[in-house]
Amino acid sequence: LKMAWGVSTCVNAAVLTVVYAAQLTNFPGFTTFWSCPQTTRIRVAPPAQSGAFVMVQDNFSATQFSAFSSDPASTGNVEFAWTVIGL
Repeated sequence: LKMAWGVSTCVNAAVLTVVYAAQLTNFPGFTTFWSCPQTTRIRVAPPAQSGAFVMVQDNFSATQFSAFSSDPASTGNVEFAWTVIGL
């Protein structure tokens, strides 16, 4: 069982591709992928907006996933933590 995690930042209203090996030093990658990556919004800068969110796109795999962020005020980037589990 392998677990990958990290913190990434999406530019507002843009899609970000998170590659696990690029985020984690010496991460061997998954051979089997079990679940959709889970994300939690950390902050939006500048300024903080309570309605900003991060959403995982459908194209996740054993090596990467894509996330979309939105800040309703269109003022900043959305920083988020992510976790994924697999074999």
